Amino acid sequence: MIFAISSHVGFINNEASSGISTQLSLYLRKRGKDYILIEHCLLGESQSQKKIFLTGKQTSVKKIGMLHRWPLLFRAFEHFLLNILNVIDFIKKKPNEEIVFLGVDPVNSLSGFYLKLIGKIKKNIFICADYAELRYTNIIVNSLYHFVDKIALNGADEVWCVSSRIAKKREMQGVNKTIIKLLPNSPFYLQVPKSRSNSTDFIVVTHFNKSFDIEKLLTILKNVNIKYKNIKLKIIGGGPEEGRIMRAVSMSKEKKNVRFLGLLNQQEVLMHISNSFLGIALYTAENPWNYYGDSMKAREYAAVGIPLIINSIPSTSDDVQKYNAGFVINERTETTEIINFINKCIEDRDYYNSLSKNALKLGRDFDKEKILNMLFHKYNE
Repeated sequence: MIFAISSHVGFINNEASSGISTQLSLYLRKRGKDYILIEHCLLGESQSQKKIFLTGKQTSVKKIGMLHRWPLLFRAFEHFLLNILNVIDFIKKKPNEEIVFLGVDPVNSLSGFYLKLIGKIKKNIFICADYAELRYTNIIVNSLYHFVDKIALNGADEVWCVSSRIAKKREMQGVNKTIIKLLPNSPFYLQVPKSRSNSTDFIVVTHFNKSFDIEKLLTILKNVNIKYKNIKLKIIGGGPEEGRIMRAVSMSKEKKNVRFLGLLNQQEVLMHISNSFLGIALYTAENPWNYYGDSMKAREYAAVGIPLIINSIPSTSDDVQKYNAGFVINERTETTEIINFINKCIEDRDYYNSLSKNALKLGRDFDKEKILNMLFHKYNE
């Protein structure tokens, strides 16, 4: 059995950022599998690329495609074709092997559906990394998105969803419950460094977009600093809203207690999390897909063992609340309640340690290795 993975990814310093496709690739590499990994640039800033792995070792990498600077619909169509052509080319080298195609998002999964229709692959798995009723503000593009999404769903042998909210939505859309599986954005638990610091610093790891609620963060920090003046806020990330976020901080009286660390690789990020006291994941409703999303950074905070402050917008908050791994903010939460929670964490070590243990259990129960072992069981035989 051989595999093909196709996904849209962000790039940091010319390297694909950590996400579903990189985790799938790591899992297959460790098991010595043959597979092709096709990565399309999320925002079109560079060409797509394909990587070939034989017995778990990368044997080649090549830039592919020419329309990465073109508008979205042209890029999407090119990605659809690139998936098909490059998977067919890969299959030629392994003519007697059955192939499983894993497409992250509707366009990539649509390629898998076509490949199965023409008899080139054995199984087509649709990985739902996000979802939104209003995914695009342009009504024509949004309608096209839902049209492609519906075809991809109908053409999938299995539907892997990053959140329980997406899974429930897919069931409501008529997808057979038996083929819906959960694949959250959780890390490999044993590969994550555990909390080992007496620091009182807070940490935020995020993409600087409209979803990042910097104003709420600064309000929290302002109130905490009334009593604890040395608490710092570390912010890791970058993105299109960087200017707005930097200005908000520079105009705040708390600017001396805020430290921007920029874009870091995954191991550096995890080390900073392990040296922090609380992990913060605050989202706005600006992006409608956040409701169905699974916060990768919240999952990493939990796996490291630091309690979380998260609002109820992303689906991950449901698990944080269920495991009592931190504090969940809803629309009725007063700022004083958040500050009281933070003060209690600082002043009551037993309470903090209890939350930390709960966070570790949350991380352990959603260990990516364990989940992928279950999902790939039938394909590893």
